[in-house]
Amino acid sequence: MDRALIPVSRYWRSLMGPQPLRAVESYPAYWLKVAHDRISGQFAKRLREEGMSPAEWAVLRELYRPEWLSPVVLARLTGISKGAASKLVDRLAEKGLARKLPSEWDARFRGVQLTSRGATVVLRLVQVEDDADRKFFGALSEERRERLVQILKDICLRPMG
Repeated sequence: MDRALIPVSRYWRSLMGPQPLRAVESYPAYWLKVAHDRISGQFAKRLREEGMSPAEWAVLRELYRPEWLSPVVLARLTGISKGAASKLVDRLAEKGLARKLPSEWDARFRGVQLTSRGATVVLRLVQVEDDADRKFFGALSEERRERLVQILKDICLRPMG
């Protein structure tokens, strides 16, 4: 043993105590991050090939419905700020994937709706998303996959306090 290391190890022991750290692999959050990075990295690459950001995709996917949405509702559904939602809507409109609808009662208000081109893009990319999901979670039985989804919902929808 190198004697030069003895004072350092004593120093660290005095700071940290005798308890060893838990291995990072023992934390569920570590594995959630690894899973997220692996699946979202593949899908983000495909989105970039389409000239779209993950944030634009989140908004586009939420717009896939028969009724229009307000930017405020889009912000709430996607977990982004109202300002960010408005900017994303502007970008999607510039790309011809969404359109802003004027309001009959308020000139400042604009509803948002997919264009037919936007709906086509959503249908194409949702297949890519489904393929990525199948590849990543394909090793799980349907029962285990459903159980995993329920556990994650229980965790994510629980109020943090």
